[in-house]
Amino acid sequence: MAVYRIGDVIRMKREALGITREKLCELSGEVCSVQTLYRIECGKVKIKREVYKTLMKCMGQLPERNYAFIVVKNQSSLNLKSEIQTHIFYKEYELAEQKLLQLEKDMVPNYIRNKQYLLEKKATFQFRKQEITAEQYLEKLWEALRYTIPNVDNIDLEDWPYNEEEFEILIQIVHAYRDKKEEKEKLLLKLKKNVERHYMGEKYYISWHTLILAMLSELMCGTNRCKESLNYCKQGIEELKKQRLISYEHNFLYDMVWSIEQEIQQGIRTEKERETCKKLLVQAYYLSIAQKESVYSERIKRLWEHYYLEETIE
Repeated sequence: MAVYRIGDVIRMKREALGITREKLCELSGEVCSVQTLYRIECGKVKIKREVYKTLMKCMGQLPERNYAFIVVKNQSSLNLKSEIQTHIFYKEYELAEQKLLQLEKDMVPNYIRNKQYLLEKKATFQFRKQEITAEQYLEKLWEALRYTIPNVDNIDLEDWPYNEEEFEILIQIVHAYRDKKEEKEKLLLKLKKNVERHYMGEKYYISWHTLILAMLSELMCGTNRCKESLNYCKQGIEELKKQRLISYEHNFLYDMVWSIEQEIQQGIRTEKERETCKKLLVQAYYLSIAQKESVYSERIKRLWEHYYLEETIE
């Protein structure tokens, strides 16, 4: 399955930049007709590689296919990328930095996506180690995004088709907002609408969409908007069921329990629903263990102890 729907990518970039089909064909030296461009954007015909490269250049984009990523001299070095991400997840920043240095040595120099990746990762290490402030981190993340989207300040973030690294940077920007809940919600809602345009393959769509729903659900809990949190949880769980996946399910179940318990305390729900909450939280606990998310497992246990002190979750 394709990573991206190339026709949708071309159309979204063209529209975000305010360029008509006629103008793009003119700028490209009429590498294709307006009718052909329409058919390409609608997915009715396959696009030739040279035509794609020319259209991208005319829109100020990299000529590689949209899903091209970092470039290394030795393909085996790409394994370091996933190892770095794993170390970051477990907060093993020194190991992550060591692996990044190894990867950087094998990277093709002066390649824009390489520069973008390195800037984002180095800034993330500095922020997680409290060497820079959240504001400085945000500045570096926006700087990294401008490597591949130089006009990012002048487009609607809802309209642009992002590649994997660009999407990751935007998610890091959401995290860096920290207590700026309004800014965080505004960006997450834009990303939600963006992803729901479904310009990427199913694997990416499910992964990105459920992550955004999980982040929105957690944010709603943090602002005591239980009804909205429950709505995002239900959407996320339904999305996961379609693909028979369990990623983020423990997040959704945790937020559901928290929100329902809040509504019980407010008299919106009855005490009888507490038994349902217990079952959901037990399910969330074992799902988090299955995914080796020990930090989240402890968080679930704390919520259990807060509401159901007389019982044990294990």
